[in-house]
Amino acid sequence: RPPRAMVALREESGASDTMICCAGACVCRGMDIVSSLRIAPLALRGVYETVHDPDLSLNVYRDWDWFVGKTDRYTEEETSIVGFAPSVRPMRELVAQWEKENKGPNKLMLIGDAEKIGALTPALHKAVGESARLVLSKPTYLEFLPPKVDKGAALLAYCAQRRIPLAHTLSCGDQDVDIPLLKAAGLSVAMANGSNGAKAAADVIAPSNDEDGLARALEELLL
Repeated sequence: RPPRAMVALREESGASDTMICCAGACVCRGMDIVSSLRIAPLALRGVYETVHDPDLSLNVYRDWDWFVGKTDRYTEEETSIVGFAPSVRPMRELVAQWEKENKGPNKLMLIGDAEKIGALTPALHKAVGESARLVLSKPTYLEFLPPKVDKGAALLAYCAQRRIPLAHTLSCGDQDVDIPLLKAAGLSVAMANGSNGAKAAADVIAPSNDEDGLARALEELLL
């Protein structure tokens, strides 16, 4: 999730002040951003010029901000999930400004019908080239991340900086975007309702999220 969506969760859980966000593209300590890896502005333009379907929602994330060209049912649903609303700005203006600054976003996310996203994915791969990685965080969410950025790499970097053995780490996930994290951790848990790729990468399959699967798995493994 973007940093702004993580603050309340961090405070409620009593976790440390380090937050690894946007699949590892943005790292915060408290309210300070200590690392911000970004997609080239040219890739943002490529995605913007490729997505013409008004039923597909393009969402742009940079540091603490979330931008959309217009609000729709997808942004309203996402707002209810993350706990804050996006800034609405003409996407053409945003692309032009960021090209001038030569500073792109940490992440893009295309939300919409899974079949439409699947049909458009080859054209999107061509539009961004080597400038971004494309990965599903669920069938209706296609994420664009900076090259070499993934959750597994973020875990490896975090543990290396703090000399934490990977054998002492546990990861949980349910979608393809979580696969590198599930593979990197010493012990990994996937949800029963997760993607086939996520379940194949995990050591343990927990019951579905509708069955409090993660809580049950953590109780069994850690308590």
